[in-house]
Amino acid sequence: QRLAEERRRELDSRLSNIASQVPGMVFQLKQTPDGRHSFPFASEGIRQIYRMEPSQVAEDSSAIWDLIHPEDVERVAHSIQHSAAALSRWECEYRTRFADGTVRWVSGAALPERQADGAVLWQGFITDVTERKRAEQAHEESRVLLQSVFSSVDLGVFVVDVTNGGDFRFVEINPAYERLTGINSPQIRGRTPRELIPLIPAEMADSLSSS
Repeated sequence: QRLAEERRRELDSRLSNIASQVPGMVFQLKQTPDGRHSFPFASEGIRQIYRMEPSQVAEDSSAIWDLIHPEDVERVAHSIQHSAAALSRWECEYRTRFADGTVRWVSGAALPERQADGAVLWQGFITDVTERKRAEQAHEESRVLLQSVFSSVDLGVFVVDVTNGGDFRFVEINPAYERLTGINSPQIRGRTPRELIPLIPAEMADSLSSS
C-alpha cells in the first residue's frame, strides 16, 4: 500500500509538471451520480482561466459556475449534460465574467469516461481564446461595413478572382454595377471580361460606349 501511494504521488507530480507546460488549464472534472461537480485535478493554469486556486474546486466546483457569463450558463450546462449522457467529447466556447467587470472568452475540450460508481470523469483542457474572438469580431464588423458600402455606393464596383493563371474572373458585383450593365450577379459570377460582353444588353452597350 505504501509503495502504491508513493507511485501515485510520483505520477501526480509528473502530471503536474507536464500540465504546467501547457497553455491554459489541464483538468479532471468529476460529476457524481447526484449531479455534483468537482475538479479532482486542476493545473496551475486555473489561476489564469478562473482566477482561483486548484484547492478551491477540488471538492466542489460550484464557484466556477458563478464566473460563467449569465448568457452562457445554460448552454455550457447543456453541453456538459449531453456529453455525460452520450459519453461523447465535450467541446464548448463561452465567456467568463469577473467581479471587476472583465469578460474573457475560453474554449474547452475533454473526453468523458464512466466510473465504477456511476460518476463521469472528464479529462481535458481549457484555454483563453479572447484575442481570437476579438479578431473574429473585428473581422465580422469590417465585413459588414464593407458590404454596406459595397451595396450603397452609386459607382459600379466588382470583386474579381485573379488566382487562375492571371485571368481574372468576376466574383461579385454591386447593385450599381448591375444597373449600369444590365447584368445581375448570378450571370456574371465566374466569367471573364470577354465572356461578359455578349451578356450586356445592346442598349446598355451603346450607352456605355457613347459615354
